[in-house]
Amino acid sequence: MKSKIIKAVVMVSVAVLLIIVSSKNSNNKSIGTKGGSMPTILVAEQVR
Repeated sequence: MKSKIIKAVVMVSVAVLLIIVSSKNSNNKSIGTKGGSMPTILVAEQVR
């Protein structure tokens, strides 16, 4: 049961991070779609 709870928490946190990153990217068009997933990973690491 604990593993399922942990997975759910991880999924929610990842979704929140993606929402934060997408909102930042919409403000910063230079990062946007050209950078692909790398800026997303960098921002996610900075948030931690």
